[in-house]
Amino acid sequence: MTETSAIADRAAMDHAVPGPEMEPSAAGPAAPMLDLREQLQRLSDVKEPDEPGYQAPQWKKNLDKIASYSSWAALLANLIGAPLILMKLGDKTKNFVEKTVNNILNLSFMFYGASGMANGREKKNAFMVLGFLGEMIFPWFGKLKYTYLLRGLPTGLDQLWVATDPRLNHKYKDGLFPDFRTGFKEVSKMLGTLMKEFAKNPLGTMFTKETQGHHAFLSSLGSAVASVGYILTGKEGIFGPLRDLSGPLFDWAMLASKNSLQKISGGFFLLESVFDFVARFFDGKYPRLACNMLSHACGRFALELYKNSDSVATVKV
Repeated sequence: MTETSAIADRAAMDHAVPGPEMEPSAAGPAAPMLDLREQLQRLSDVKEPDEPGYQAPQWKKNLDKIASYSSWAALLANLIGAPLILMKLGDKTKNFVEKTVNNILNLSFMFYGASGMANGREKKNAFMVLGFLGEMIFPWFGKLKYTYLLRGLPTGLDQLWVATDPRLNHKYKDGLFPDFRTGFKEVSKMLGTLMKEFAKNPLGTMFTKETQGHHAFLSSLGSAVASVGYILTGKEGIFGPLRDLSGPLFDWAMLASKNSLQKISGGFFLLESVFDFVARFFDGKYPRLACNMLSHACGRFALELYKNSDSVATVKV
C-alpha cells in the first residue's frame, strides 16, 4: 500500500458514520448521566411530611404493618395464655406458657417502639423518640406481671404529644415541627403552661368534658413517677396502684372524644388499667398472671383501634 492510499484510508475512517458496532453502549458515559438526572428528579419530587400530598416512604409503611401484626400476635398470645395458665397443668408447662407469652409481648413492644420512633423522628419530637426507645427496652427488665408498671416512664414521655398537640396544632399542624430544637422548646413551654393552669384551677381543669391536654399531661406525669419510683425502690405496693390510677386519666380524654372509635379504644385502655389493678388482689401466682394477660390483651386491642381512629394518630401506650 502506498503512503497516499494509507492517508486516504485513515481520512475515510475519521469521517465515517458510526455503525452499530461503533455506537456508545448503554453502559457508556451517557447512561450514568441519565441515571443521575433521574435520581435527582426523584429526590426533588419527595415531599416533606408537612407538605400537601405527602406519602410515607415504603419502609415506614412496612414497619407500621409489622408493628400492627406483632400487636395482634401479642393480643392472641395473651388471650390464649390466660385460660391455659389457670388449667390443671404442671408448673413447668405453666412457666413455659408465661415465658412464651412474655417474649411475644415484648417483641411486639420492640416493633411498636420502632414504629413510634419513626413517627417521632418524622414529627421532630424528641419526647416521642425517647419514649418509644424506652418501649423497646424497658419491658425486657421484668416479668410479665410488672410490664405495665415498667412501661410507665416510656408512656409518660411518648404520650406528652397528646397533651400538647391540641394546644399547638394551630401553629404546627398534626404535631409536625420544623426541627428537633423547635419541637423540644415548644413542647416544654406548653407543658409549663399546662402545669400552671392545673395549679391555678385543679377542679376546673379535671372535671370537664372538654379536655385541653391536662388529663394526658397528669397521666404522663403519674405514669413516669410510678415507673421511676418502682425501679429505684422496688416497692410495687406503692407505685403499682399509682400507675393504674394514672392511666385512666388519659383514657378519660379519649372517652370524652367525639370520635366513636376513640371512645371504644379509650374503654379498652381503661380495662387495661382495671385488670392490672385487680390482679394485685390475687394471692395466687397464676390467677394474677391470667389477669395481667387480660390487661395486656385489652391494651393491644385498644392500641389497634386507636391507630385506626385518625389518619394522623400515632401510638398510645
